[in-house]
Amino acid sequence: MIDLLVGGGYFHLQKWEQLVALGHRYDVPVYPCLSASRLGFASAKADPFNNRKVSGPQVWRGEAARAWKAGADGVYVFNCFNPNERIFHELGDPKVLDKLEKDYEVNVGHLDRWLKDGERFVQH
Repeated sequence: MIDLLVGGGYFHLQKWEQLVALGHRYDVPVYPCLSASRLGFASAKADPFNNRKVSGPQVWRGEAARAWKAGADGVYVFNCFNPNERIFHELGDPKVLDKLEKDYEVNVGHLDRWLKDGERFVQH
């Protein structure tokens, strides 16, 4: 009944491996969703959702690299509207990502704002 599993959101509390395992258990391709709402805009100087600085495409590359390493079948991008963004030429190929600078630190802000006692899920 399901042709494709796309999972993601403003934040996620499980590793991509868990989403991939769920889809693959039922022979369904899995595409983790990378969202500008969570990662910030790849080319912007500040994130309009949180008015915070973002580190640019490196954050997107790091998250995409995590998804590919988890066994994803592809990467889905949400809330990016500029087709000229460089990430559209980088995220879809793990071999390309391997050669590029990545940032694996994603700051989603205060999880308590989105989930009761959400900070308890953060590992420091």
